[in-house]
Amino acid sequence: MNIRFVLSLLILSTFSLVSCTNQDDNHKTSDNQRVESEEVATSITITIPLQDSKGKQMAMANLTQKQDGVHINVTSSSLPTGEHGFHFHEIGKCEGPDFTSAGDHFNPMNQQHGHQDDHQSHAGDLPNIRSNEEKMTNETIIAKHVSLLPGKKNTLLDEDGSALIIHEQPDDYTTQPSGNAGARMACGSISS
Repeated sequence: MNIRFVLSLLILSTFSLVSCTNQDDNHKTSDNQRVESEEVATSITITIPLQDSKGKQMAMANLTQKQDGVHINVTSSSLPTGEHGFHFHEIGKCEGPDFTSAGDHFNPMNQQHGHQDDHQSHAGDLPNIRSNEEKMTNETIIAKHVSLLPGKKNTLLDEDGSALIIHEQPDDYTTQPSGNAGARMACGSISS
């Protein structure tokens, strides 16, 4: 009897150990799948040429979705020297000559205009970009309040898309509703 009892305990212990190991493996697989799906969701990249009203390319922007927001790398060799307002606008249409087809600043949360570090600013408000004396620009900006992920309230890829616009003047981050940044100099359409 003692041998049967010991064997029964040994079989039960082995079964329990195998069961726990399988549960741990399933849990690890679930965690790995979650990490992989987050990586897939945050690996969206879109390249956008920004053109003037005559169709000449003024700049190029690469937008990449990451966990802390949309990273924008903007490069140019033809922007006028100085600072320029830089914003996401609400509609993905870049019709010249003034690009008003792109609508107002992207503002799904209905906030006031300001600097993107203000919690009360438009989602599309971005820091000014700078062009040096050789008209060269190469900057990376993190847009913390927008997304390239579909279905989000702050996605740039909604039904009518959005636009990225460079203005002639710098944004003062104060004047309502658009920062007194002057005319829209270059526009790039963002759509899925």
